[in-house]
This record gives sequence, structure tokens and C-alpha cells, in this order.
Amino acid sequence: KEILLWTPIETLTVSEEYDPETDNMFYADAPATELKLYPGYFTVFYPRDGHKPRCLLGQREPIGKIVVKVAV
Repeated sequence: KEILLWTPIETLTVSEEYDPETDNMFYADAPATELKLYPGYFTVFYPRDGHKPRCLLGQREPIGKIVVKVAV
């Protein structure tokens, strides 16, 4: 289980530009929505969705997940 934080990227201020090697971009603003994911849950994010995965929900424990990226 984990918490994912989400907000539309057009509302965010970039703090670190996109890095193609790590496939990451960072923003200075706090995300707007908290999504709690439990075993068996899934979510879909689109290119305009700013999200921060792997936030602690309860006590620290291993997280197993699959990430699939589809070219748009």
C-alpha cells in the first residue's frame, strides 16, 4: 500500500527540469490530491498528470508494482 500525490502539471511550478535519463521532473508546489492505494488497486496517469509515488501509508513495508508507459 502507498499514497500517490496528484495534481495537473499546468498548475505547478517547475523546480527541476525533465531529465530523460531518470525520466523525472520535479515541481515546487504541493500536490492537490492524495490517492491511497491498497493491494489490488491500480491507477492510470496521463502525460499532463503531475504525480508523486511511494509516499508512506502506515508503517514502512516493501511495495511491489508494475509501471507500464505507453507512447501517446
